[in-house]
Amino acid sequence: MAEDRLLDDELQVIRDLSAERMPPPVLEAMELAIEEIEAATIGKALDVGAEAPDFELRDVTHGRTVRLREALTEGPVVLSFYRGEW
Repeated sequence: MAEDRLLDDELQVIRDLSAERMPPPVLEAMELAIEEIEAATIGKALDVGAEAPDFELRDVTHGRTVRLREALTEGPVVLSFYRGEW
């Protein structure tokens, strides 16, 4: 997929820039994190226009569980992830 290639390119840029600036222990930790990102995402994303599988997520704003199928009955759904403080 084209999206995979873009992520691969971005991760390689991060690797290249970091190799010039960071000590080896930090580079090793960063490489492990990048490998986790690649394993979890590359080739697993849906294509544009593909139908998402049904799922449930916790709505932390309203303290309830939301199911995609039910939310879609009210109209389009925007899903936003907050990374927190890290």
